Amino acid sequence: MFWYAKVNGLDNGLYLLHKKAYQQYQKEVIGEGKSYQRYMTDFCNGNVFLSVENDGRAASRLNERNKNFHILMELLQTRSDLVIQYFELEHFTFEDFKGLNKEFNATQPILVEEQVHSENEGSAIEKVPEETEKLVNEESSPIPIAETENPFESVLTDGQIAYLADCINDVKMFNTSVTPEELKAIFACKPKAILRSNNNRLIAFFFSGLSDRELITPNWQSVIANYQLFLSKDKSREKYINQSDLSSATNQIRDIGVEGKYTTINNYLKQVKKH
Repeated sequence: MFWYAKVNGLDNGLYLLHKKAYQQYQKEVIGEGKSYQRYMTDFCNGNVFLSVENDGRAASRLNERNKNFHILMELLQTRSDLVIQYFELEHFTFEDFKGLNKEFNATQPILVEEQVHSENEGSAIEKVPEETEKLVNEESSPIPIAETENPFESVLTDGQIAYLADCINDVKMFNTSVTPEELKAIFACKPKAILRSNNNRLIAFFFSGLSDRELITPNWQSVIANYQLFLSKDKSREKYINQSDLSSATNQIRDIGVEGKYTTINNYLKQVKKH
């Protein structure tokens, strides 16, 4: 049996991981209608811990717990519509859970703009007197929403931001270098230009390190996603890095360990409070 596996390449770990991803795609996306994004996130979170000899069950249990935790985290962070719909029920049964899970896996949240467009689509346009129209427009004008002054809850000084700009440029985190002024604007969530990621894992490691040192909010992933601060590396489409991308990148770092460019970032972060 060992000889057969060796000859046919079945002992190739990378191939086996691809094969597992293929089988899960066939089962969940094609067979069960799960969205690609949900399939991708579950697969990554379910394969963080690798099996070691004679201890496959332990890794399997850890992966299952890790995946379940991140499923719930993503639900709470991205699908308040489903949370409200199901968690406001008088009782939450196993059948309710199955319905929630099915919707979460197969649907996307409806944006406010899309909902308004859907409600208004096909409605008749009536001519109203000019004075009445003016009054209606004034009364229906949306009240400005107050924006958070410091979404990242950053306590970084100008000197520290300049130091961190050197870190970012040193490891080539983005497709272009960044100045201290540009980085300061990013921490204010008012970027002067949208930077394209060269490596999502470097971004995750950088911001996670700042959060661990209590220099920015623990919710840095949602801030980056909500304010659409960075573009993905894929130049074939203009896709902003979302919370799922950052969550997956953070999980992947655990397998990589602190080496190479991660060591460089770590060395910068160790000294940041001294600047």
